[in-house]
Amino acid sequence: MTKLPLTLALSALLLSSACTSTVPNDVSPMAQLTFAHMQMVPINVSKINYDSYTRRGATTWDVADDLPTPPDVAMQRYLKKRFRSIGTDGILNVNLQQAQITSTEVPNDNKILSYVPLANVTEYKFEIVVDLESTYLAGQPNAKNTMRFVRKSRIPVDSTIAYREARLQRTLEELMVDIDEALLNVLSGRFGLISERNLPKSNLPVKTELPSLQTNTGTQWNEFKGSVNDMGQRIGDTFEQPQAEPVSTPQPLTPVESEPLNK
Repeated sequence: MTKLPLTLALSALLLSSACTSTVPNDVSPMAQLTFAHMQMVPINVSKINYDSYTRRGATTWDVADDLPTPPDVAMQRYLKKRFRSIGTDGILNVNLQQAQITSTEVPNDNKILSYVPLANVTEYKFEIVVDLESTYLAGQPNAKNTMRFVRKSRIPVDSTIAYREARLQRTLEELMVDIDEALLNVLSGRFGLISERNLPKSNLPVKTELPSLQTNTGTQWNEFKGSVNDMGQRIGDTFEQPQAEPVSTPQPLTPVESEPLNK
């Protein structure tokens, strides 16, 4: 019965905090990931086949269309610009089986703030699955390898659109660094299709910068959440069960000898 009034009070404070915040209107669109200046790596096969079955938007929680560069688009651009065939025989099949990003709302750890929707965070999960298969290489057996990459990022529900887009794109760039390193290691090691001299000297760059403004409600909302956390701590301390005092064992009395007052 006490949750409803408390929630209404928190909502009223939240609205007053949100109404006094300032959000810039001159936010420029986020640049897409093109991998235009990425070093191309030669592969010792006569042909590279690329297939994609990511089925973007197949699930309700897939939010790829909200990103400046969806993960499946980024992966397709990366694969076709990173590798090229230079051999005389053999085929490398690169199958992009999955490249999606899903979102899930996570309640605030504070029990009081968990009843305020804007106090929660949204967890975004990138998941990319790449299947490699080499066939018909003279003197070498066919090889196959499937790799799965996952990276998560938690962003406040009340974050600005600019911050959310930049944070997710930066997370995707960091994930692409892991994917690139793993693919180069497998293709040069287990598959033997990249010579050591052709391996890149440096990793892919991470260029996306995060904007200074993170949330629509600004510092006042952060101060409000901090005060609620402090209040919850004080309430917990107030209603903390007192510890029972230890039962002491009666000590035997020691007789004290005294002299009479009047001798």
